Amino acid sequence: MTSAPPLPRQVVELTRIPERHLFADRNVVIVEAALLHGLGSTEIAALNAGDVDLARRCFRRPRSKAWLPLHTSHWASWHRLTESADPSRPLCQSKSGRRMTRVDIWRVLRRVGIEGGLQRALHSRRARKWVGHALARRERVDPASLALAMGVSDLRAIAAYLPTGATWSFPTQAV
Repeated sequence: MTSAPPLPRQVVELTRIPERHLFADRNVVIVEAALLHGLGSTEIAALNAGDVDLARRCFRRPRSKAWLPLHTSHWASWHRLTESADPSRPLCQSKSGRRMTRVDIWRVLRRVGIEGGLQRALHSRRARKWVGHALARRERVDPASLALAMGVSDLRAIAAYLPTGATWSFPTQAV
């Protein structure tokens, strides 16, 4: 596993909002999963405690089942959510103990955007684009690795993230 490239300053600043406003551990993890790893709200809702391996510093992406590096500055929050003995327990639970839905995840991201003073609501799709552009344009990650990191099965779906003028060949098969 290779390390991810540095992300744009505004993305890093947004990941610091939960700690400044004393958000719950669950919300810190949601923000980092969306902004630092490009997970969609449905993917965040699908994460289980067993999908995170803090000893190896990686997590398993729900759609592709690929193990990817975990980048965080809030190890304690991730640890508290994964310390359960049951690996099938949802990583992000509501106060009543049920698995959070994609709408619940969206509400958390929206609240972070409001607290951060964004003009438009923060959405996991926008976060995913930031991550895709940072990986493709800064590090010039090859399309297959970018598709794997973003959980995309068709390489043509990531063409928008690649630098203009780049000559990549896109096989029609899934990664």
